[in-house]
Amino acid sequence: MERYERALVDRDRAEQLHSELFPAVADGGLSLGPEIGSSRDEETTSLLPQMRQLLAQRDTTISQLKEERATHMSQQVHLNDVILGLTLERNVMEDKLKVLQREYKELVTRWLAKAQQEADSMNRDVEQHR
Repeated sequence: MERYERALVDRDRAEQLHSELFPAVADGGLSLGPEIGSSRDEETTSLLPQMRQLLAQRDTTISQLKEERATHMSQQVHLNDVILGLTLERNVMEDKLKVLQREYKELVTRWLAKAQQEADSMNRDVEQHR
């Protein structure tokens, strides 16, 4: 990396020495970057702490969001477990309801049959006493 930076500095010095031969480049028409020691380089250097602070804030935000996501995921797993448990409980209760409804129907049928039998018996007794 240091070798690359040295090559860039050498290139910039050569460009400054021969700027009269390349007026378009000297005027900034085709420049590939700021000159060493230029005002743009100073602006970039002055922005560096702000950018580092912004990067740190973003990293903090990202880690907070990851923590929130992990919390939400665990809550979702818990809720899914609760839903599954309630669904099983509902199914058991529905089965019990069906059994009770069938037993009730049988009980009512037996009671009606007994009541009919008693009514028939009473009617026979009344007809016999006439």
